[in-house]
Amino acid sequence: MFLEIDDVILSRHLETCGGLLIGAPGTGKTTLCKRFIETRANASKVSAREFGVYVESPGSSITELLTEILRALDDIAPEKGTIASKQHRIITLINNLDIKVVFLDEIQVVLPTSRLLPTSKILKIIKELVNKTNCAWVVAGVPESAQILSIDAQISERFTRTFKLTSFCMLDNESTLDFFEYLIDILAHIKRKMPFFSCLNDSITDDGFEYKTDINYDNLLRFLLATKGKPRQIRHLLSECIHHTQPSQKINLQTLADLYERVFSTEFNMSKNNPFRGSIKEVKRLLIKENLYA
Repeated sequence: MFLEIDDVILSRHLETCGGLLIGAPGTGKTTLCKRFIETRANASKVSAREFGVYVESPGSSITELLTEILRALDDIAPEKGTIASKQHRIITLINNLDIKVVFLDEIQVVLPTSRLLPTSKILKIIKELVNKTNCAWVVAGVPESAQILSIDAQISERFTRTFKLTSFCMLDNESTLDFFEYLIDILAHIKRKMPFFSCLNDSITDDGFEYKTDINYDNLLRFLLATKGKPRQIRHLLSECIHHTQPSQKINLQTLADLYERVFSTEFNMSKNNPFRGSIKEVKRLLIKENLYA
């Protein structure tokens, strides 16, 4: 995904410098945006602030959205001014600072709640910002946000790339290895012994890692069902492993079963739906029902 966003930045001096990042809640849009800025800023040996800005759209008004963009750009008085003056200051600051990319997250909260039209103010503002700045614009939101492309031809001409984030799954070899890679990366930062995920270590090869038919992956199936493959849920559950265990404690099946009930106790009947306690046959059945396993 980083390489695709790099392509958007390469066209930042053109009107076709927009990208649309869509995904269901919890699929990692916010994390991806922030990590991209940090990673690419480090590679360019500049501060994150010099490379790009991340803005979470407020749920109040377009005026507040412009205020948040100005605040991210370190404007001295982001709350002051009309919509027109705020737009002008945003354009001036982005061009003067040579910002490479702006991420507008949760864009759906500033779209009209009734009917989005080509004349909607938010679309006019986005078009003007794209037209008059020398940076890439990546708009992120839930799948319904993609309607901006079909509503306005000028928007679709500017936002020529759409990136889709989905939950991790184990539907085929490629998606399974993607899940492996994500877990291996995140587990490297958790200072606990985790025998629960020993199957991942057993899958490492000289060339990376692979799915092996002689390894039992039942624990990963349980973890996949518990988190629905969503990065936010994965990080949440693993962070609980740190908060509620001692450094010397091992994270095993029992630990995760207990923590799962602590984390999600308000959402489910734990005695019936805890994937770390149920039969693996039932876990597989539910994963297939959720289209996460085949």
